[in-house]
Amino acid sequence: MKKIEANQILKNFKGEELKGEGGENLTVGKALSNILLLVQDGEKMKIFVLSQRLYSENGFIELDDSDFLLIKKAVESDKNYSVMVTGQLLLILSNL
Repeated sequence: MKKIEANQILKNFKGEELKGEGGENLTVGKALSNILLLVQDGEKMKIFVLSQRLYSENGFIELDDSDFLLIKKAVESDKNYSVMVTGQLLLILSNL
């Protein structure tokens, strides 16, 4: 099991908080949720439920190995966020 801090806020190189939709702080959980919602292959229900958990839960979220690998693969193949976001996410994932 791995634990990811969903409410950790992503930042730019100056240390300023990144903003997402509606000007809200972009958290690890929200960014991962958005990435997962665009995944085209795999178990749709599992992806949806995982995305929902990452978006709505605060604090640490436990991930089993299959969920972790699904998330990592999705982030690596994401084409919607800049490397400022995906790079931080991959760094966070590599440290779990």
